[in-house]
Amino acid sequence: MEVSFTKEEIFWLILAGSFFTLFMSAGVALLYFFYRKRLSDQLLKTSKLELKRKTELLESLVRGQDQEREKIARAIHDELSSKLAVLQISIEHLKRVNKNENQEETALISETIEKLIKSTENISHGLVPPDLEHAGLIQAVNGIVEVINKTDELAIEYTWLNSNSGPRNMENELGVYRIIHELIHNTLKYAKASDVKLHVEMGPKSISILYSDNGAGFNVEHAMNNGLGIRSIMSRVDYLNATYELISSPKKGMTFKLND
Repeated sequence: MEVSFTKEEIFWLILAGSFFTLFMSAGVALLYFFYRKRLSDQLLKTSKLELKRKTELLESLVRGQDQEREKIARAIHDELSSKLAVLQISIEHLKRVNKNENQEETALISETIEKLIKSTENISHGLVPPDLEHAGLIQAVNGIVEVINKTDELAIEYTWLNSNSGPRNMENELGVYRIIHELIHNTLKYAKASDVKLHVEMGPKSISILYSDNGAGFNVEHAMNNGLGIRSIMSRVDYLNATYELISSPKKGMTFKLND
């Protein structure tokens, strides 16, 4: 049986076929779009989880280092220093009892013990700065600056602004203190600089620093990949969840900005 269509029927069949093809194409395109979006969301979620994991790991590492420093410092101060002090008292008693015997030996032992006490105190203070704990970041940094300025190795111009009258964040203060300490150490060791400018600002919820020297400068990308000092600073910055800017080039000094 032969089927025939009128021109009008053929037109509507072609139109219906076109609409069907367009609908199917749109459906496939939508399915592909939603598939790519789901894949992209999954990748983004995975990246965020990985970043969170790395941040938590870094935070745990830095906090563990600081806690270990505090533990060692307390052990040195409480155990070693106190025992040396008792030993020194015993030697002084021995000197008084045996006035005319072994005076040179006991004097030498007493002097050695006194030096050991001073050394343990210095080590303990270096691990957990007492100025930072008792007087705060501004004064702790000032203590470093005063000592270095007296050596004539480096002239540091130190200014500050403290508008924080609320509770202190000791972890953040310690982190910033370590960063400043590392910056000064790097300048002294590598930069061959004569002058440093350091400005510290403390607000109710933030700490910012601006540090610059007139030293030899360096290639920032190379230092970020190979410099232990710079990587140590970056670890501290990441731990503080702060923003920073590091500007330097050979023979043009260095500038470092931090906003916590």
